[in-house]
Amino acid sequence: AYDDKHIELYLKLMDACADRASEEEMALDVLGIDPVKEPIRARKALRSHLKRVLWFMHEGHKELLPSRPPQ
Repeated sequence: AYDDKHIELYLKLMDACADRASEEEMALDVLGIDPVKEPIRARKALRSHLKRVLWFMHEGHKELLPSRPPQ
């Protein structure tokens, strides 16, 4: 349920990484956290979400896709 709710965020972070956005840009543009005003919160939130994105890319996406029998 958590991942279903955050899939759009994951996709935005994946796009930002592909575009080689800085952590500061991702925190502000994707998460809406100003890294100048709240550097610790921005860094922690971004890195936490990026960890979840990596997990999602390698394992979690399987839970969102319907399982199909092998053909």
